[in-house]
Amino acid sequence: MTGPIEPTDDPVPTIPVDDEFSLTPARWEDRAAHLEHLNVSPLIHHYLASIPFPYTEADADEWMREILTRPYTGCEEADWTIRLASGEAVGECWLLSILRGNRAEVGYWMGPAYWGRGIPGRAVRALSLFAMREFDCRKIIATIRDGNERSRRVLEKAGFAFEATLRAHTVHDGRSYDVHYFGLWRES
Repeated sequence: MTGPIEPTDDPVPTIPVDDEFSLTPARWEDRAAHLEHLNVSPLIHHYLASIPFPYTEADADEWMREILTRPYTGCEEADWTIRLASGEAVGECWLLSILRGNRAEVGYWMGPAYWGRGIPGRAVRALSLFAMREFDCRKIIATIRDGNERSRRVLEKAGFAFEATLRAHTVHDGRSYDVHYFGLWRES
């Protein structure tokens, strides 16, 4: 384990969601929650190939270093910690491919102990609406791999609509998977 990383002086803004949780900038202390949550179930790795399983201390150090030092102003991608009112980090929510005045892609993971509580849907909805205001995005997209019915329900509860399936669009652990695209549009 490396020591704490000095965070950027330009972090993502906190996005209040409800009385249960907010989307906040990451903290070095969240590293322990990542190690805990990302080592409980290989399902997170199965559906998000960018997250290794097992998730090692070196993985956590590398990720925390990346998100803590990334400036928010002018960013093309940004990450928020899903933080309970108690201060506990229970997952992440992010924006990728931010094209101001056009679109962005949203993604998330949630610690398995918090599955089934509706937190991801509310987090995705709040971050999507934020991106529409903050970056003037007209559309937010999200992708899920075939078989990830939990994430399909999360997106539908967040107001996303199914758009298309791309056949054999991604390869993970030597197997091809279909990818389903969902979209949320800003009211004109």
